[in-house]
Amino acid sequence: MKKISKYYKCRIYPNKKQIELFETNFVAYAYVYNKSKLIYEKEYKENLKSGKKVVYSNKYFYDILKQLLKENNHLKQVDKIILIDAYHRLLDSINNYKTGLSQKPKFIKKTSTQSFRLQCTSKDKLKCKRLYLNDYGTFKLHDKREIQGKLKEVIIKKHNSQWFIILKCSDISITEYPKTNKKVGIDLGIKNLIIMSDGKSIKPPNISKIESKINKYNRKLSKQKENSKNYQKTVLMLHKLYIKRTNIIEDNLHKIAMEIVKDYDFIAMESLDIRNMIKNRRYSHSIYNMNWARLIKLIKINAELNNKTFIQIPQNYPSTKTCSNCKTINNNVTIDVREWECPKCNTYHDRDINAAKNILYKAIEMS
Repeated sequence: MKKISKYYKCRIYPNKKQIELFETNFVAYAYVYNKSKLIYEKEYKENLKSGKKVVYSNKYFYDILKQLLKENNHLKQVDKIILIDAYHRLLDSINNYKTGLSQKPKFIKKTSTQSFRLQCTSKDKLKCKRLYLNDYGTFKLHDKREIQGKLKEVIIKKHNSQWFIILKCSDISITEYPKTNKKVGIDLGIKNLIIMSDGKSIKPPNISKIESKINKYNRKLSKQKENSKNYQKTVLMLHKLYIKRTNIIEDNLHKIAMEIVKDYDFIAMESLDIRNMIKNRRYSHSIYNMNWARLIKLIKINAELNNKTFIQIPQNYPSTKTCSNCKTINNNVTIDVREWECPKCNTYHDRDINAAKNILYKAIEMS
């Protein structure tokens, strides 16, 4: 048996006093995040022009926080852990952007999803779907699942006027998936989300109806007067649709990751430079909807939890252009070519299956 940590997202209905405390924390959290972002972006541009080398580390952002605390008395009323978490989130967003895992960090707006994190202490208690937080009181958790493990931290979240608590619990026992002695290379695509070296493929979830509704309400929004009642109603509807789309995609990614790790002991994938890939306007929207970076991360996490081997091959490896039979590189294979014949050994290839095979062979070579 293996011990893991797990997150539980539960709906809550806080009272007026609790909401006031949450709102105070949200304002302080957003203030630290936005101010830190402004200072960082200004100094980053200046240092880039002058050639000055600066390490934008935890210490750099902690120094900004100390300055903000000196200048703003209202921040001193808020738990310092919440403010530290604000610049941690910013630093993670900056690093993810630099490595191509996410878009450029945006400012936190009043309309944004609001959240902050709390570290739990011995005074915080969880019993029979009731959570007591020392500074905030008691909350009834609306969730059908049995909540297991030791309470480590909570995230308070507000989305579209709805309140949630996300619990992080540790020391949860799990049974590892049995060994299958099977190996697989995986190529990621758009028509098929996953193409495997053994010829199997998995399609992405069908979100065309939701996409159609999103486009409809966006057109409606463009014709309405900003901040009018109808405008606010349309914005709220759009938020709900975006959440629904995100939840469908996220649920699908979790199921795919679990299925792959359950079926294979050795999993090989590419290291993708997604930031460069989305520069192609023809595919950028589809790539965002596929959320490849998230899928890779989930497969990696599940593989580690179940003692399966997960290897990513280098970005510059020409898996698509290389013949998986004789290893000849065919530079005539462009992005629009779906099938091709090797000019040397005459093997006929499906573009994606061939790439998946090459990814597997390269990973075996690296292991």
